Amino acid sequence: MLLSREEVDTMSDAATENALRRIMPDLYFVNAPVSQRRLHLQLLTRVPQENLILDFLPRPGTPLTELTICAYDDAEPGLLSKLCGTLAALSVHIQTAFIYTLQEQSLIDQAHSDNSAREVVLDTLLLSESYFGRMRALTDKTVQRVRDELTRILGGQITVTQLLTRTHWRPYPPLHIYDISSQPGTANQAVITLRAEDHPGVLYRTTAGLAALGLDIQVAQINTAESAIDDIFYVTKTSDTPFTEAEAQSIAPQLRSILQASSAPPGLAGEF
Repeated sequence: MLLSREEVDTMSDAATENALRRIMPDLYFVNAPVSQRRLHLQLLTRVPQENLILDFLPRPGTPLTELTICAYDDAEPGLLSKLCGTLAALSVHIQTAFIYTLQEQSLIDQAHSDNSAREVVLDTLLLSESYFGRMRALTDKTVQRVRDELTRILGGQITVTQLLTRTHWRPYPPLHIYDISSQPGTANQAVITLRAEDHPGVLYRTTAGLAALGLDIQVAQINTAESAIDDIFYVTKTSDTPFTEAEAQSIAPQLRSILQASSAPPGLAGEF
């Protein structure tokens, strides 16, 4: 059954959840409050007409701005690294993020879309910026800069490399990693866990590294606390074939090598 925007607006909370359970992974329902789910379903019904939706929402009483991105995924791995690279270049900090790729799109009316074969991503990020050493929610000016640059980069008008060059990014130091592991998961996925020091651009480095390894991020949960990151990624091969145990376990040392190299940002170095 296809859903129209008008139908979503009048659905009960229970009907909204039932609809989302057909297209979202189980982890989504652990993290997304009921109040957020209707908004997400509304955004999903708008994608065929708008292609890219950037929804900013202040969180009163907190130093955070919520950004929800709903868009068609890139044909090749790397959309999330573009997002993270853009935010890093603009000195916007990702405090928490929930990343999802729709399992199937039968609820979305794509009859008038040229992108019916493409996957859709629904990402929610909690963002902040530094102001005299303290974190605050994004100002209206910063929100507009983020909106403008993401629209240009995700629309293919400029590259992350060009934006990083313009903002004079310096080479990355080796990242101090507390723990990293990878193992086979379910549904052709491998599961990667990473605990490391927080550092400007760390999520960009990580997602660009996974893209360089030819891995698609299907689901991810990003957390930053007390100057450390604690992240988990569920990834698939571009071929969508299962990982052998050896293949899955080989991801962690390869990613460690990328993150502990002292180099320019991935886009500037031409590695990714």
